[in-house]
Amino acid sequence: MLGSLIGATLLQHNLKELNDITLNNLVEKWDQFESNYNKNFTEYFERTIANLNKVRTILNDRTQNLTDIFQPTSLHEKIREGRSYSENIIKANEFIPFINEKKCVWITGHGGIGKSTLLKYTMLTILTDEKKSKNKIPVYIELRKYNHEEVKRRSIQEFIYDEMKVSGFELEKEIFKYMLKKGRFLFLFDAYDEIVTERSHLFLQEFEDFLKYFDKVNIVISSRFLPKGHLENFIQLHELRTNGLTKEESLELIEKTKYDNEIKDEFIRSLSESLYDEYESIASNPTLLLLMLSLFRENSNFPKEKSAFLIKAFEELFERHDGRKIAYTRDFRCKNLSKYQMMKVFSAFCFQTYFDTNASQDEFSEEYIKAKLQKIINVFSWLKKANVSAEDLIYDFRVCLCILYKEGDKLYFVHNIFQEFFSAYHIYKSDNKTKVKFLSKYVYSDIEREFHNDWSINFRIIHTTFNYIGELDSSEDQRIIKFSLLLPLLDMIEANELFNDYHHLEDRLRFNFLFTEENIIIQLIPLPSRYQKQRALMLLYNLYSFQNLNQQKLRIRAGRSLKSYRISKEEYDSIIKLPLISEKFLKDMDGNDRQTIEVSYEDIKNSSILYNIYRESSRYKTNEKLKELGEILRQERLQRDSEEDDLI
Repeated sequence: MLGSLIGATLLQHNLKELNDITLNNLVEKWDQFESNYNKNFTEYFERTIANLNKVRTILNDRTQNLTDIFQPTSLHEKIREGRSYSENIIKANEFIPFINEKKCVWITGHGGIGKSTLLKYTMLTILTDEKKSKNKIPVYIELRKYNHEEVKRRSIQEFIYDEMKVSGFELEKEIFKYMLKKGRFLFLFDAYDEIVTERSHLFLQEFEDFLKYFDKVNIVISSRFLPKGHLENFIQLHELRTNGLTKEESLELIEKTKYDNEIKDEFIRSLSESLYDEYESIASNPTLLLLMLSLFRENSNFPKEKSAFLIKAFEELFERHDGRKIAYTRDFRCKNLSKYQMMKVFSAFCFQTYFDTNASQDEFSEEYIKAKLQKIINVFSWLKKANVSAEDLIYDFRVCLCILYKEGDKLYFVHNIFQEFFSAYHIYKSDNKTKVKFLSKYVYSDIEREFHNDWSINFRIIHTTFNYIGELDSSEDQRIIKFSLLLPLLDMIEANELFNDYHHLEDRLRFNFLFTEENIIIQLIPLPSRYQKQRALMLLYNLYSFQNLNQQKLRIRAGRSLKSYRISKEEYDSIIKLPLISEKFLKDMDGNDRQTIEVSYEDIKNSSILYNIYRESSRYKTNEKLKELGEILRQERLQRDSEEDDLI
């Protein structure tokens, strides 16, 4: 096959850099090594091409080649120029040369914007494009699989080696490690944000060691936008941002998409004239753009918010196949369910599969899905009355709605954006008792449970869920966020006998020292809490306060959390005598020495310098506001209930 031929050229290019392997006593004969090397990598390449190049879209149930429909987009790099920044645009054909030059690249962007697709396409391009064959050997790794690692320190090279073995790689481990030291690989690490919280700390430790020890390999790692305290601390990583499709790129994607030509031409014309400009947040997302095309025949007017758009999309996908409509194309098996009942079932199903697996799976056995759907049928008595079966629901999700697809003996979501959104929609539509149970199980937990439980929630799914709920709730003046999520979480936290105040939820703070010829400069750096309840609380509070900026009593200005302070040598000496959680020495971008320390909240109170800096920060001011927030919300809820009573 073509991939094997091109892979052979790639392998020969890298083989030249391994000519001293016999001198290191790893193999006895060069011929023997070369034969095993070619055999193992060829099989790995063939399996990788077969797995990565098969894609499905919301448009139909047929597989297509990713290399045929991939739409390249530009990437954006921030360039520091003194105290200001400029932007450098990396075009699609410049991406691989950029990797070769910079060695370590970090790609950030919103969910569904095409980061994973870019990494897969990069792998396939190097393997199948003769012009790209003079490159390092690409290896694509899904980081969500790191969640299945044992909770202990384990070298990343072992994790990579085991993942490659799944795809047919059997070269001896010592030879693989030797190739690592020689820098013969380009690792494409997909979706760091999908690593659960506890394991992300472990991964960062191992990742730091990996970059130091194997400093000749090239790395691309992707993630959604992250809070401070993650990958930005690795100065080796050159961050690139993907903003999705421009108007021109969206038109190119539709052009190469196989679809009804008449509808496609009309959609392209409308997209070019006004549709892209009007719905840019949706049309710039490749998945949602194809969904727009799919729905264009029924309705050329779409909601502008992603959440409202996805609800509308589900409704129109349902009506397109509804046997009670005149122009249906395929009848539902669950004939007695309305579209709102079907949406309720699908939302509960998404929640079950999303939170039950900790968002660590993208494939599901039919037995697993049947069990989840049967559980939903048992809970919703009206499903039993409608004589609905799990098999019928799977058929309708897959064949009529085209939101699931089957490959082999596994079922998949056509895109995880549906699973993410509708699991949030399930919580949004549930009663208050269910919301409190959700908070108790997935958000609130005691310190002992958080640090001694083998299972840790992936905070990304909490973040995504709350953001979708916030968007859904915006038309209701944040009623759900305020009274059904934020206030109950405040009540849980304050009811704990160990609760002191909201400042004590800050278990650690990070400070940076910058050493120049004239000064020692110190900054407080925002650090995400390790505590699930505090991180969720801050997220809910931000969603709430964003909608209430006009209320002066709750308004919090930006603060000065990143303000720089000059300190003397004597003051510095007093600070580093404190018990430190950790400290690290680095160079900044200008080559100056930089020291990073982490200090517990209790210990910073023993340093007037650190405590005063903390008191100037926006985090401190937010924690002060949290003292009164519960009472404010309780009063607001009483007033709302009174006004609703007046209506009755």
